[in-house]
Amino acid sequence: MLNRQVYVSDNEFIICPIADEDRDNYVELHRQINGEHTLFLNEHCKDMMWEQVLEGEDKVFSVFEINGDYCGSLELQNPDSDTPEIGIDLFENKRNKGNKGIAPKVVKLLAKRCYKDRKVDYFLIRRTEFISQAIYLDFPT
Repeated sequence: MLNRQVYVSDNEFIICPIADEDRDNYVELHRQINGEHTLFLNEHCKDMMWEQVLEGEDKVFSVFEINGDYCGSLELQNPDSDTPEIGIDLFENKRNKGNKGIAPKVVKLLAKRCYKDRKVDYFLIRRTEFISQAIYLDFPT
């Protein structure tokens, strides 16, 4: 399927560290969320913005359906904190799919994988106004 490093996957989704080949999808995602004025389309700062995504302190991941379709991105802010924050942004056509939605599944998948790497107190979850699902995370004590 995808010929790249996989951070975590299940039988529905694949989460990979973001890479250069994701740039066009990531820029389109931010255009859908922020409109034509997204800084990722600004000629003067688009490369700087992309470099920050790749090299910044936060960890950014691309989310794919198991068939390879790009869905959006997950961001782990303050990854070394006892309370890291997970942000999620999805393509318009991947949002609000009800109980079968992508957001709760991939956030849980990422959080469980992160928790395996390093125990945290809890995760903060940031969502765009477009994603309306509640997300319950169940971890062993």
